[in-house]
Amino acid sequence: HTESSLNNRFLRLLSAAPNRIRRESNMGAKQSRVVTSEVAAELRPEDEHERETRASIRLTPALVDQINGTHTAHNTAAGGVDAQQQAIFKKQMQMAYAKGVDDCRKKMEAELKQQQAATSAPSLAQQAQFAKEQEERENKRVEQLVAEINKKKYRAPLRDVQCSSERDACLQCYRDKKSDVLKCKEVADAFVRCARQNTEKYVGEN
Repeated sequence: HTESSLNNRFLRLLSAAPNRIRRESNMGAKQSRVVTSEVAAELRPEDEHERETRASIRLTPALVDQINGTHTAHNTAAGGVDAQQQAIFKKQMQMAYAKGVDDCRKKMEAELKQQQAATSAPSLAQQAQFAKEQEERENKRVEQLVAEINKKKYRAPLRDVQCSSERDACLQCYRDKKSDVLKCKEVADAFVRCARQNTEKYVGEN
């Protein structure tokens, strides 16, 4: 009798459960849902003899979401957000990886160029040393050329100018006798004889 009474009471409670669902308004639109996560519905026998028998039904949060029809939608929305966030995160990771690879490549190329420049181009100290050595070589070469020129250079002996008087007499005659230079023949011949004699004398000495 007690089990039959409890079953009847449970059926009546379930049939009356929709009337006990509280309605709330959200943004002006009414939505029916179970508010509390745990609703206790006690079954008590109407008969006084069954007063000691008591049962209760408690609704879990998952059951409340299932009754309201929000469980599936919530999971779907959460899954969509997670998938979108994962896609964004994956794309950002790919971009960061690509940028890191590009930066590393540029850095290696710059270091390689610096090494090549350091090995191929001489330093400032090396350039200064090379210029100094080249200048010393040029100075030595010039000194050798000067020494060779000095050895080959002809130095005439220092002597008095010969036939100066005969030359002066000849020039004076030409100035005075411009209209009749034939009268200067004697002084001109004297100058020629003096010059020839000195030339023969110099050639004989050398």
